[in-house]
Amino acid sequence: MFFKYKDVNIAYEFFPNMTAGVKTLVIIHGWGGPQAWNNYIEQFARKDFQVILIHLPGFGESTLPKNYKKLDSYKYAEYIANLLKDIGLEDSILMGHSLGGKIATILNTKYKIGSRLILVDCACFHRLYPMWWLKTQLVKLGKAILKRLGAFGQKILNSQRLLKLFASQDYYNASYELRHVLKNVVDNDVRRLLPKINVDTLVIWGEKDDITPLIDGVCTNKLVKKSRLKIIKDAKHFPFILRPNIFHNLVTNFTHEI
Repeated sequence: MFFKYKDVNIAYEFFPNMTAGVKTLVIIHGWGGPQAWNNYIEQFARKDFQVILIHLPGFGESTLPKNYKKLDSYKYAEYIANLLKDIGLEDSILMGHSLGGKIATILNTKYKIGSRLILVDCACFHRLYPMWWLKTQLVKLGKAILKRLGAFGQKILNSQRLLKLFASQDYYNASYELRHVLKNVVDNDVRRLLPKINVDTLVIWGEKDDITPLIDGVCTNKLVKKSRLKIIKDAKHFPFILRPNIFHNLVTNFTHEI
């Protein structure tokens, strides 16, 4: 299914459930794309929910806007807000993973969408970790030196081997257009929005997440008033992949509370 907003076609998958009174769960994927959820949607849709899986612009079957260089977390939220309003799902349960958790936070606080939130290893903080900062400074210094070496330096700068060595995996695997978007969404720090969330919120985190570390989950739990934190032991950034049964039980127990 598609929804057109401005110059973007937003794809979404609908997994119906004919059970009376079943709740709707809207899943907003992270930078890994909608395919990260392929093996887990049916487990939710089989008896617990009707499920909507949104393909963020630039991922899956959704297109990018022409002015993609200005696409960030807030623009993503604008696109998704208009989609959910169009199909009448403003009061659904929002579950966002990583970037999707950041977008869900914006949707709830700015657009008042979502009766409950599930934030999974969400990327709401933009932190300057010491090793990341050191690596960034070394890359900047290296670029400055290579640019002074003319054509030879430019050839090295354009080397895919060098890019793979210094860039994150997400950046290296992204298209030219999405590399601009990745920088934008990473720079969006939405921690100031977390205290404005006023709905019941489940914060799920992989204990050994090395992308959005557990300290971010602890901070998210402290900042969101009506939240609880559930840590999945030995899981990393995709706890629903490594521990699907534990993850499923946490989500269904939370969403079926009165």
